Amino acid sequence: MEIISVTKPKARKDHICDWCACKIEKGTVYTNSFCVQDGDTYTWKNHIHCEEIASKLKMFDHDDGYGVTDEAFQEAIREEYIQLMQHHHFELYESEFFQYPNFESQLAYVCEMHNILKP
Repeated sequence: MEIISVTKPKARKDHICDWCACKIEKGTVYTNSFCVQDGDTYTWKNHIHCEEIASKLKMFDHDDGYGVTDEAFQEAIREEYIQLMQHHHFELYESEFFQYPNFESQLAYVCEMHNILKP
């Protein structure tokens, strides 16, 4: 994958983040990358905080030339969520009453624990 250009526009309409699959709301600054892969061009849109947490968790260090996929991003967030819960809230995490929150809540918790602010 080759990144041709990167801009950080303010969304004029709602979009979907290609990493977390959550809404990029109108008025939010986001990353818009124009890419080429195997001769095909595409646009990749993502939240700024998704990019920051991907960097913080060193997801780009494992890039095989295809970039960080949505599946790899979401798996890394889920794994980090589990590790943080086991470390900071072990009794709650191990209790029979614990239920995993949805992915968006897991991402928010991981960002918060790494001091990355969501807008």
